[in-house]
Amino acid sequence: MNKVLFYLKPGFRVGNYVVKRRLGSGWTAEAYLVEEVPTQAKRVLKLYELHDDAQQIKNLRDFEHYCWVVEQLSDIGLLPRYYHMGHVFLKSGEGIGNYYMIQEFIQGKPFRVKDCTSSMISSLQSQVARTHKLGFALGDWSKENLLLQKGSIRMVDCTYGRHDKPNDRIAADLKAFNSLFGKHIKAEAGASSASGA
Repeated sequence: MNKVLFYLKPGFRVGNYVVKRRLGSGWTAEAYLVEEVPTQAKRVLKLYELHDDAQQIKNLRDFEHYCWVVEQLSDIGLLPRYYHMGHVFLKSGEGIGNYYMIQEFIQGKPFRVKDCTSSMISSLQSQVARTHKLGFALGDWSKENLLLQKGSIRMVDCTYGRHDKPNDRIAADLKAFNSLFGKHIKAEAGASSASGA
């Protein structure tokens, strides 16, 4: 997904964060690499596209739900850690403005299944199981949504659901996980049994 929503330029300031560059976008938000002032810590700002004034209560509830989901899953270590949320006016203070979330900036290599070890997949499987145990599903299992970071697999985003319809499609998660890693797991198991023979 490469939909441009806001065109924030490097140097644009949102609260205590200065925009460095655009990272990408999805259906509801655009992500920017930002630097915190004065610590110079790198973070990700996710700026959310909203509807109109008539939708402002629903917008806020959905956005609060997104932040709540990420916070609930923070300790699992699969998704970027959540720091805080805010609100910014981009068009001379008109309308209701846009909500934003500040998250951990995950640096890593592009995801390729062939670069994943069995221990990395096993660790990911455990994180997914912990997520499901809390009643949440992750959703977006596209390869562009995954990164390889220091011997682990990280997700840069998930499908949050909405405040009135949370994402609890655990069966769909398991199907997507098996579709992505099933052949690799079988190949590893086959190689392991062949070497033990």
